[in-house]
Amino acid sequence: MSGHVLIIDAMSNRRIRMQAVLDTACYKLSFAETQLDGLSQIKSDVPDVVIIAHDLPGLKLVKFCQLLRDAPALQFISVVVAVPRENQSARLAALSAGAADVIEHSVDKSELQARIRNYVRTLQASQEIRQRTGPTQDLGFSEDQVAFASAYKIAIVRDSNLEGAADKSTEDTQWAGVNITHVSHDAARRGLPETCDVIVLYETKNPAESRDTLGTLRTQAVSRHASILYVTSETNEFDRSPLDLGAQDQVSSSVTTQEIQLRIKRLANRKRIEDSARAEISILGEKAYKDAMTGLHNRRYAMEYLGKQDRLRAEHPSAWAILMVDIDHFKRVNDTHGHAAGDEILVQLATALKSHLRDGDMIARYGGEEFLVVLTNIGANEARSVADRLRKKVASQPMQFENGTHVWTTVSIGLAHANRSNALGSKDMISAADAALYRAKSAGRNNLWVAAPGDYIAYRHTAGAAK
Repeated sequence: MSGHVLIIDAMSNRRIRMQAVLDTACYKLSFAETQLDGLSQIKSDVPDVVIIAHDLPGLKLVKFCQLLRDAPALQFISVVVAVPRENQSARLAALSAGAADVIEHSVDKSELQARIRNYVRTLQASQEIRQRTGPTQDLGFSEDQVAFASAYKIAIVRDSNLEGAADKSTEDTQWAGVNITHVSHDAARRGLPETCDVIVLYETKNPAESRDTLGTLRTQAVSRHASILYVTSETNEFDRSPLDLGAQDQVSSSVTTQEIQLRIKRLANRKRIEDSARAEISILGEKAYKDAMTGLHNRRYAMEYLGKQDRLRAEHPSAWAILMVDIDHFKRVNDTHGHAAGDEILVQLATALKSHLRDGDMIARYGGEEFLVVLTNIGANEARSVADRLRKKVASQPMQFENGTHVWTTVSIGLAHANRSNALGSKDMISAADAALYRAKSAGRNNLWVAAPGDYIAYRHTAGAAK
């Protein structure tokens, strides 16, 4: 995973140490001694991460973070503030100012590299969602602090024998009304009782057990999308960071109550943004496979659906049918009543067809005035009955418009059927149904025509080989 890190620090010895820590990770490193020089470099060559010293002369951190947030090209940068060891007030001030994270100047090499990997992953996730959904809120931590909604659900996972471990997460009165659940590590590995926004996972005396809990939570459906804050013990030296195992944030248990709560709130807000993005992507995906006018599936969906059905029937053969349904004299309707009337007929016809199919059947708008229907697990006679019922239903009721106009419409249908033994694929079935539809329309329209053996490509090849 590549990444560009800019280090802004007036003290050369600290810059050199950071360089030594990060050099082996193959990151692109840039350096600046002042805030002004750092901003100049950011604008000319945008980094992924900015590590800035808390005691940088003239630093106005709130303004610095706001400046990056307000620039579309810079808002994904993770701003990390380096502070002296155990300076709790400096840590809290940096996070409150809008920094993504805080580290100590003497940060461990493996911890810093794990944190940077986490920042870069967050950046990549934000950019991927932006590409798929358009402009949205940043998924990173650098953001204005917002109210902590009472609807948030928090799960505290801790060793049941570790007294007071959860106090930092719940003792503040600002948490009144927030749904907080306390769960042991053993119970968490069996599965949380309900979905939640944030899981605060306290490390036990056995770090391997804690990491096992983390990995298990990431595989369970109920907790897969939750944001996880991993709270390490003060003395633990781990060989692999929780951030590399699925946690979104990591902090030592030695930090203040206010910092843990601030991190939880930010993770909860981030989780809601991610939920919103997932929902938007789902909607966009649905739109990509739906015909905007009729609300039916579109041709793209139908072809992918048929491909999946081909693979499924190869493993589990079953009888099925395809109907090609075409509106008769549709051009005449458009020419006589206008295209708006033609659109309304498409909508009403789609509704009528769909309402007379079983839940397991599939219908899609296949072309301009053509619909494709897939009937699953159905015999030949039953398929013919369904098709003829659809045809008669359309012919028996006129399409009615808001202005009181009635238009009588009919459809022609071509039917192709495959039993369990002949293993006909969807391309062959569509070809046969098309041929049957052509005959139905040639026979005078408002007809149902069943495909003949010669309409199936597979049968034609078999017949040709026999000759």
